[in-house]
Amino acid sequence: MKYYQEIAIYADLELIQELLIRYDHIEVWERGFEIFKELIVDDKESCIIHWDIEKNIDYTYRLKENILGTKLCLEANGLEEDLDGLEVQFYMQRALKGIKERAEENYFFCSNV
Repeated sequence: MKYYQEIAIYADLELIQELLIRYDHIEVWERGFEIFKELIVDDKESCIIHWDIEKNIDYTYRLKENILGTKLCLEANGLEEDLDGLEVQFYMQRALKGIKERAEENYFFCSNV
């Protein structure tokens, strides 16, 4: 099963990348989810993969810059047949919202200093 969602974020690319690869940031934007994951930064594919080891789901994040900021795209690829699609979609919505909040908060804070 595949799921896809995206969100526009008014922050620069480097800041969002940092939020996706540092565990201290991930703990904040994932709040409420206990996911044991492995992080993979794939420079060739220009993506960051969070592999949920317990549920065998790849969450692939891709960043695309545009005039208004950055678009964060998230694709979930479930490798198991009995995957709960609603749970995956809820996690994706929560993750994207949390990343957006944290990125824009940090971006505006840094801009006003």
